[in-house]
Amino acid sequence: MSNSSEIKKQSDKFRSILWHSCKDTYAPVSGGLSILIALISYIFIPDKAIPLKVLLPILVVAISILSVFIHAALTAHNKYIAEKESMSFLPSVNQAINPPPHYNDYSVIIILNPTPLLGQDSMVSIYYDRDGCEIYMCLGHVCTIQDNGFIQIGLELDIPEAHTETLKKITDNNTSELQKIKVKPFIPKFALAQNYGT
Repeated sequence: MSNSSEIKKQSDKFRSILWHSCKDTYAPVSGGLSILIALISYIFIPDKAIPLKVLLPILVVAISILSVFIHAALTAHNKYIAEKESMSFLPSVNQAINPPPHYNDYSVIIILNPTPLLGQDSMVSIYYDRDGCEIYMCLGHVCTIQDNGFIQIGLELDIPEAHTETLKKITDNNTSELQKIKVKPFIPKFALAQNYGT
């Protein structure tokens, strides 16, 4: 992605945040209120108090603009924190399905919740959380990223016999077992050596 397109994207995002902030803080209402205050000031406030006539509407407009930018800054900060957190945590397993006929190289397909950590055709490592100790199970492969953002991961066939019962429970969509599956976006060195001889 070029710098110009990235700048345009960020600019569009900021304009969108500003527009929503204007609506959320009722900036148009504040603007109308300042006009009303100005009219009332010029009608009821004596001529000798001209500075007050000017000061009141300016004060209302200033507060309105300040509230919009404060709201926009808080919104942008919260979105940044949310994106940061989504990048920091591993995706959870949503469900498991039996591999379709054209996925013969996999023992089971697990479906992960959306995450920016994984891309199409990525290789991953599958771990099993046994009483707080994460144990390596096998390698996995991103088969596809669905339109709704959910990710299909195929678990390779060479799963140790020690995990046979675990694999069966995963295939049966045992909720507690699915929660113990950890998908990590890297391949450990020993797994590379075993599978690819590196």
